[in-house]
Amino acid sequence: MRIISKIAKITLITIAILMVILSLLFVWLKFGINVGNLNFQYFTVKQLYIKFDKKILISADDIEIPLNLEPNSSSNHSSTNQIKKITTYFPYLNKFFKEINLKNIKVGENSATVLYKNDIFYIDSAFLKVDVKLKAKDDGFDISINELSLKDFELVIKGEMDANFANNLYDFNGSFQTHEINGKLDFDIKNGILNYYITDATAASLEHFMNELGIKAAMDKEISEWIYGKIIASRYDVTQLKGEIDLNNQDFMLDKLTGEAYAYDLNISFNDKLPSAYVSEAFIELRDGDLSFILKDPQYEGKSLFGSSVKITNLFKTGTKVLLNLATDSLLDKNVTNILKAYDINLPIAQTSGTLNSSLNLDINIEPYALKAHGKFELKNANLEIAGAKFSSKKASVELNDTDVDIKNANLKMANLFEANDINGKIDTVKMKAKFDANFAKVNINANDTKLYNRENFKSKVELDFSKKDTTLNIANLNTLITFKDKNTSIEISDITPLLPYSRLLKELGVRAGFVVIDSPDFAKFNIVAKNVLFTTPFRKKDGLMYENDDLNIKVDKNKVFATTKSGLLSFNIDEKESINATIKNLDFILSNSDNNDSTNMPDVNFNAQNSFLVLKDLNKTIEFSSYSGNLNKKNIKFNGKTGENGDITLNLMPNLMWLFASGISGKDVNNFLNMQSFDDGNFTLKVVGNSQKDYRGEILIHDAFLKDYVLYQRLLSFLNSVPALLTFKTPDFNDKGFSVKDGKVYFMRKDNQILIQAMDFKGTSADIGGKGVIDLNTDDLNIDLEIKYLKDASSIIDYIPLVNQILLGSDRTISTVIKIRGTLQNPTYESQVLSDVLLSPFNIIKNTLELPFVMFE
Repeated sequence: MRIISKIAKITLITIAILMVILSLLFVWLKFGINVGNLNFQYFTVKQLYIKFDKKILISADDIEIPLNLEPNSSSNHSSTNQIKKITTYFPYLNKFFKEINLKNIKVGENSATVLYKNDIFYIDSAFLKVDVKLKAKDDGFDISINELSLKDFELVIKGEMDANFANNLYDFNGSFQTHEINGKLDFDIKNGILNYYITDATAASLEHFMNELGIKAAMDKEISEWIYGKIIASRYDVTQLKGEIDLNNQDFMLDKLTGEAYAYDLNISFNDKLPSAYVSEAFIELRDGDLSFILKDPQYEGKSLFGSSVKITNLFKTGTKVLLNLATDSLLDKNVTNILKAYDINLPIAQTSGTLNSSLNLDINIEPYALKAHGKFELKNANLEIAGAKFSSKKASVELNDTDVDIKNANLKMANLFEANDINGKIDTVKMKAKFDANFAKVNINANDTKLYNRENFKSKVELDFSKKDTTLNIANLNTLITFKDKNTSIEISDITPLLPYSRLLKELGVRAGFVVIDSPDFAKFNIVAKNVLFTTPFRKKDGLMYENDDLNIKVDKNKVFATTKSGLLSFNIDEKESINATIKNLDFILSNSDNNDSTNMPDVNFNAQNSFLVLKDLNKTIEFSSYSGNLNKKNIKFNGKTGENGDITLNLMPNLMWLFASGISGKDVNNFLNMQSFDDGNFTLKVVGNSQKDYRGEILIHDAFLKDYVLYQRLLSFLNSVPALLTFKTPDFNDKGFSVKDGKVYFMRKDNQILIQAMDFKGTSADIGGKGVIDLNTDDLNIDLEIKYLKDASSIIDYIPLVNQILLGSDRTISTVIKIRGTLQNPTYESQVLSDVLLSPFNIIKNTLELPFVMFE
């Protein structure tokens, strides 16, 4: 009992003491407690003042709390966490506190100020600033937000909020400003999910907002740059933006973000290597993680890109892509192809004029980088550059598939060089090579009216190579490689044989084969180098071989052609009238009647020659010119030449006329022409006229020459020596040099293969020779009768007997004998009529009998 009483006593004493302490504490709080400096093990407080007057009033100047007292402190350093914690304190503020004034609260390195008075709550920290007025109601508060600033987001909102703390529901209506953006903001919070709706927002820039969003959302830098960086506008109007934020997990739930906006005065950079495109206005839509730009009046380098668009897919997920659709009806020029080149697609086609309908789609995967390209280009009446070479095209369909370019149903023309239709093929932009099938309507290599090469309507495979500095075009069926250089175009023809039927110039030059390189800066001027050229010419070299191989260098300037040969034997030029002017050196000109009567007319050729002989093939005659000039025009040939010291020879050959006149020529020249050793020394005049080289008549005039045929004359001398009766006819005119002819004349004609000597008369000092006959050129058979006239002085006795002297001696008062020459040119035979000659002189009698009436009546 005593123990119980003692316990009760102790209890009462304890209660009394506590009551006294509480009473004292209440009195102190009633009048306020003011502590200058309060130090505890874990925190310190300066200028602490606490007072209780129905509700608590507390103030302090400096409060320091070590960071390690804050559980999970590192994760609390954000405005969203702080505002979440602060809102949990709101129900206690109005219930227990009348005023709070806490200045410079330091938690680790961060400081804050907290004020509460007259329902106004204010807090300012490193991450958050809150300036609100709280109005309590049954389930929470009506909160007027003068400023709620989330500093780490640079987001400031103002407006009215209905906060239901009991059910953790919030509803806000007001405005916001973040970085360069401001507008209306409505949001509600339910079950930790914030649903926000932005309207009527405007911005002058998105630069800082996108930088912040990229950091907070861990967005790829390349993606962020496509939203702002590659696409920059002078103003943005956001009509609506809706999204959700999971506050518990700090998840911005970007895949549920939707919005619509307009941007003005945009500059869109497809690539850092390219100039920007300009767009006056763009409609921007964000939906299902895709950001679409519908462009109004897009322009690139002054070209309309009407119908173009930009789209970024999977914006907030992996596999983000940028889809560029570029449409234009301007030109497929270098401005457009440079876009592809910036993405390592070398489209070798550039349009300089004409019309175009095109669409280019670029599918750019951001990470890892990958590009897919597809484009269609429809060209009409266009001027093009393909790998630097200039062309024109009536139509062409070009389709780009990644690194391959398909050419379909294209027409292509290159200056006046060629035109091809139905061109189909593929360009590999990686290997930078292309293969085509083409139907060539025509190929012309002309210098004005000079036809170098002309061919129509043929098919060929064509290969284009633009992998090196100089682009090449290989036309298989022409054995032709065209190289497009900086300042000129080179055409290399490995074998011209298949081209010969289509080259007027090569046919005129008689070319049969060769390797040709043609260089031209403008297809009006050409420099042609032809090597190992085989040709057919009427020329023979001095070594006896035909001139049929050489290297040529030909220059074509407008409508003039200049050509030289490596050997220097031949050079020529072609003038404005297509006349060929040739210079011949050390070559003999072989002329055949069959050449002259060829069905194809000869070109108009003027020629000059040095040390060149004219070989008349059909006559088997050679004229040794020291120099000559002439003209070939269609089927007409004219020669004017020099031979010997003073010889002049003129020769005209026409289809039905041959005319030859030679004066001042020597016996050697006549021998060469007659192809026999008939004369020596002297001065000769030769006249020939006829229908052809096998049908003509002529005259030879002789002065101070020797008649000497090696076979005929020697056999004649032997014959005279062998017949005693004829020895008297061997006068001094017959000597070792030949029969001395003071003056002579020969009339002859040719019919096919027979030479008819109609008359020949050789006058010597003591004897004369006359005669006539036939030479068969096929068999060399001879049928010649000679009359040797003798005794010019001894016949003077008979000269005094009238009439008899005329009959026996004739008008020249001589006695003659007849020698018949038969056999062949190689083996002639002789027969004389010496026994009857003195009295009868049949040739003289016939001749003089015909002349008698004229003499008698003179």
